[in-house]
Formats: sequence, structure tokens, C-alpha cells
Amino acid sequence: MTHGHEPLDALDHTHDPALRSWVPGTACHVDFPIQNLPLGIFSPAQGTPRAGVAIGDSILDLPALLSANLLSGEAGIAAEAAAGTCLNAMLALGPAPRRALREALSELLTEGCTDRDRIAPLLHEAALCTLHLPAQIGDYTDFYVGIHHAENIGKQFRPDNP
Repeated sequence: MTHGHEPLDALDHTHDPALRSWVPGTACHVDFPIQNLPLGIFSPAQGTPRAGVAIGDSILDLPALLSANLLSGEAGIAAEAAAGTCLNAMLALGPAPRRALREALSELLTEGCTDRDRIAPLLHEAALCTLHLPAQIGDYTDFYVGIHHAENIGKQFRPDNP
């Protein structure tokens, strides 16, 4: 599968299995180790919706990273676009700023980061946060979630040859 000219399954150094994070509880975290940095919209306890990235049992606050001047260049542009209550503006920027943001987040969360003391206070305990829909969908959207979905749809339109 490709998007533009780049394979969707292309991995870079941010997916290296040898990477380790300084954030407690990430080394063996099944869903959110350092190699998986999903972006979303969350509200911390007594807070307003904002962009964040899951890491271990925590969520890193992207607007707070910007305010602390820990993101710059294309990564800063992507984080600034994500500063609202949905990620649509950031997603519209294209792959280069998103890739830059992922690389910057990986560097900030990897063992040996010299800004660890500035970043740690920007982490929120995920269990105490509320998650929100990360994007606004403007119209009907459908996608195949797997071969079984595709075959079932195919049976409806071409029962003799799904």
C-alpha cells in the first residue's frame, strides 16, 4: 500500500526495537512503547481538550511542549497546527511536518534526552484523562478493515465472484 510515493509500511529509526524511553513503564508497554507514538486529542483532569501523544501509561501534552519551546521547525509547525481540539489542520499539512513531529517526539522521549526534567511535568497520567475524537469527519467515510470485510462487500455486489 502506498500514500503518495511512500509505502505506508515504511519504517524509520523511530521504530527501532532497540529504542528505550526514559518515561516510566514504557519498556514493556504492550500498546504504547517508544516505537508507537499515536497522536490524539485528550483532556487532562480539570483541563480543556488538546493534542497529545500516548507514551506508556501517560499522555504528553503537545501545546505544553510548544509553550516550553521544546519543538521547532517543521515539528513545531505540526504541533502548532494540532493545538486545537482536533488534528485536521495538522493532518492537512502533509507527511513531512508529521514525520518531523514524530522524529522530534521520539528524540524527546528516548533515554538520554537532556530535556527530560523539562518534559516530565508535561506528562499526564492517561487513566485520569478523557479521550476525544481526534479528527472531524466532514462527510461519509468508509474503509476496508481487512480481507473479510472486502470479501463480504464483494459477495453483496458479485455473489458469483466476490
